[in-house]
Amino acid sequence: MMRMMKLKSLRAKLLLYFIPVSVSVLVISGFIIALSVRTGILEQTMESTEETLHTSVRIVEEMLAGIKTELRNLANTDVVKSFDPTRFVPRFVETIKQGEGLYETFFLADPTGKAIMETGEAVDIRDRPYFQEVMFQGKKFAINDGMISRFAHIPAFGVAYPVYDYTGQLIGVLGANVALKTLSEKVCATKIGQTGYIFLVDGSGTVIAHPDTDLILNLNLLEGTKSKYKGLEEAGREMVSGREGFGNIVLPSGEKQILHYDSIPNTPNWTVAGVISEAEVTQKSAYFLVTIVVIFAVIVGVIVLISMFVGSFISKSLKRLSAQVDQFGKGDLTTVFEVKGRDEIAQIAQALSEMGNDLREAMVSIGEASQEIKAASTDLAAISEEQLAGSEELSSQSASVNSNLQNTVAAIEEVNSGVDEVAASAQNVSKTAQALSTENNKTADGSREGGQMISDVVRQIEATTQQTLLT
Repeated sequence: MMRMMKLKSLRAKLLLYFIPVSVSVLVISGFIIALSVRTGILEQTMESTEETLHTSVRIVEEMLAGIKTELRNLANTDVVKSFDPTRFVPRFVETIKQGEGLYETFFLADPTGKAIMETGEAVDIRDRPYFQEVMFQGKKFAINDGMISRFAHIPAFGVAYPVYDYTGQLIGVLGANVALKTLSEKVCATKIGQTGYIFLVDGSGTVIAHPDTDLILNLNLLEGTKSKYKGLEEAGREMVSGREGFGNIVLPSGEKQILHYDSIPNTPNWTVAGVISEAEVTQKSAYFLVTIVVIFAVIVGVIVLISMFVGSFISKSLKRLSAQVDQFGKGDLTTVFEVKGRDEIAQIAQALSEMGNDLREAMVSIGEASQEIKAASTDLAAISEEQLAGSEELSSQSASVNSNLQNTVAAIEEVNSGVDEVAASAQNVSKTAQALSTENNKTADGSREGGQMISDVVRQIEATTQQTLLT
């Protein structure tokens, strides 16, 4: 019973109705905000990754442009144009030293592909694509895909630049092998988020730069299924086609990653790719979601406190007013309805106070009227007793009149009988009318007197009747 009373209280109703609605609205809002936050974080991550890729593309472009400039400057020197190993070999050694690990080797080849290295060793590079592109296809700067250097046996890629004599005739090719390790250090140093990274893929789909050096030249995206990657082959085909975009991949470990890639201009379809773990994106979303939940929990707590405070305040005023109304309802017309404030409850108390005043005034008026009615009732009772006595007297008189009336009726009957006898005599007399005219006149006079007597009796009866009716 107490529990039911509690649920019926105003504060309980506020908590029962207002809080679930508020919580529902907040939950729906939180769900929408969480989806928006997750979408926003994903978009922000993609934008950040895209900016990082653009930065990496510029790094590779600048690096290749620097290599091209250095080869061009070196190819235009008399030392190289002389094709004298005693002159260009020392220059190659010095250039490699100044490159601080960038260059794995330098070589100078004649039109037949026979080349001299910085070590003075003679090698044949006529099968190398970069040599053929410069020597036979007229390219000014050629870049080869990733490979294992035949000289130092390390991952590298080759570059080549044409060498002209002073008449402008192509007389050879200046080339170098660039260490992929150095390229990886320059490109892959950039991070995406906390766990994301950058890697580089050449035109054949082979990884040529990666934070995990074991994957360099050992992972081909076009053969991702063989390496137990999911979704990598589709992305690899897009990359080697020189396109840019993004996709989802799954590593052999089962980790899901978001892949974003962008092509590098002036290269044989090289691509810079960036990946970030979906778990990291989800973690960021979860962090924001937890933050939102905490904020909403605080809001709900504040709403609960406000509801309890407002409910208690209103309930207290209503309880006081309810007690006063209950006292008033039990007949205590001296009850005063007092509620502080100017709100609706105070207005109700004011209205009840005015009603109480009106009711008290009405009760006083009723009391006074009751006294007057009581006095009038006493006078009416006395008058009634007098009328009762008069009625009894009139009743007695009516009985007497009734007796007289009966006597009169009997007399009328006797007169009627006499009239009948007179009529019979008159008939008899008519036969001897002429003889007895004198006697007849006497009899007629007697009849007229009898008729007058009857009229007098009738008038007496009518008068008695009228008197009886009036009584």
